[in-house]
Amino acid sequence: MTTKPEEPEKQWTPWEMRQERQYLRTLVSAYYDWQRWEISARLRGIDRLTRAAREHLDEATRVGADTGVDLKPRTRVAGKAAPVELTPEQLLKMDEFADGADTLLDKYLAEIGRAVKTFGEHAKWLDAQAGCGPLMSGFLLSQFDPYKAERPSGYWKFAGLHVVPGEGGRGHSPRPEKGMKNDFAKGVRVKMLGVLGPNILKASVRSPESKDGPRDAVKLKAQSFRLIDTHLGKRWVRGPYAESYFNYRWRKGTEPDAATKWGYEACTTCIRPVFRQGKRLEVPQAFKDGACPSCGGTVSQRAGADGHLITASLRYMVKMFLLDFWKEQRRIEGLVVVPSYHEMMRGYPHRASA
Repeated sequence: MTTKPEEPEKQWTPWEMRQERQYLRTLVSAYYDWQRWEISARLRGIDRLTRAAREHLDEATRVGADTGVDLKPRTRVAGKAAPVELTPEQLLKMDEFADGADTLLDKYLAEIGRAVKTFGEHAKWLDAQAGCGPLMSGFLLSQFDPYKAERPSGYWKFAGLHVVPGEGGRGHSPRPEKGMKNDFAKGVRVKMLGVLGPNILKASVRSPESKDGPRDAVKLKAQSFRLIDTHLGKRWVRGPYAESYFNYRWRKGTEPDAATKWGYEACTTCIRPVFRQGKRLEVPQAFKDGACPSCGGTVSQRAGADGHLITASLRYMVKMFLLDFWKEQRRIEGLVVVPSYHEMMRGYPHRASA
């Protein structure tokens, strides 16, 4: 009988041994666990009232006024639930339970905000970054360990933002392979590209015109916004990360081989349905092995170029954010900070203002 060899004892880093870090990691993981349950409960065929509508309903009920709130089933998902009308009492009971879930998430979020502040300079730096709220700060501090990454590329690889070899010598972002263990944290990449990146852009970019007319330039300048030229025209932008997004997108979108570099090879006639955020879209059928898998045709076009370029630019922006985050964490912890590859080889940092 063979015995399984004993695994070497795991060596814990000082960051992992911090009590406040372990507490924060537990809080953030529990928050996302409950959030996943709360979202699932809302997608059981009938949407519940929004919190604003719920508050309006409670206030109207208190003063005896007309609620003005439609209590019939809201946006029932076709095929997911029978076309049965629930009573107002049943719907209100569903909303009551959902409000309890919201209250629980609020309590977790408040405690996460308090726990983040115990990280001192780490928390102050994250708090100063547009688009990075308490929850995202808690996620970053609980997931990224400055003692494990001797170079910024360690953070990039952990988040799945590194490059792996591809066909024809072209590199690409890592992709999960069936039967193979990922060499990156899939959940971290989802949060970086699906939450952090879009939040930075939402907090850092304004169009010159709003629905009410031109934006107040004096007010925007007081908030550190600058009016710059982008591929979309003039935009008010603040911070180096959003600016790096637009610079990268402009630079890559105007390269001589941009027409063949971005997007994917697809059939000129066949389409396939895809579902994004619950909406059905039709996109060109991608080629497989040099031909259309639907009709067998070989006449192709480049499709999805804009989406591919947007994703690549977002990925680059998040990498620049993680580069600075790595530097700050290493500096605060008294660890060696080395220049990134492009800083060492080209002699300049990524910041436009540097």
